[in-house]
Amino acid sequence: MISPTLVIKAVCEIYECTFDDLLSESRHRSASEPRKVAAYLIKNNSILTYREVAHIFLRNDHSTAIYWIRWCQDQIDLNRRLKDIIQKILARVGDYGGQEIPSEKDLQQGEDQERAEEAVLH
Repeated sequence: MISPTLVIKAVCEIYECTFDDLLSESRHRSASEPRKVAAYLIKNNSILTYREVAHIFLRNDHSTAIYWIRWCQDQIDLNRRLKDIIQKILARVGDYGGQEIPSEKDLQQGEDQERAEEAVLH
């Protein structure tokens, strides 16, 4: 299992976005693709339910998370770029030590980490 916090941190770094971008309602690709990828990686590397994954991104409906995850599953087979990005994200998470949460001084976006952890817990 991989910490959702580490997945979010890696997604934000690879896509050069912020946690606020992932939480936004934006349907623009610059926000929606990283959000979908983060949800896909969190769901497939944790024991969280669809509802819990949706809650991380401040969505109330688990069907939104189901859509995001299915979208990624479909796109991975069709889109080499997306497959490469996902591999980079997983490698980045591995660089963090996998399950270990890096110290706060190592995190450039410490506030984002807190919000992500809080969302997972609630």
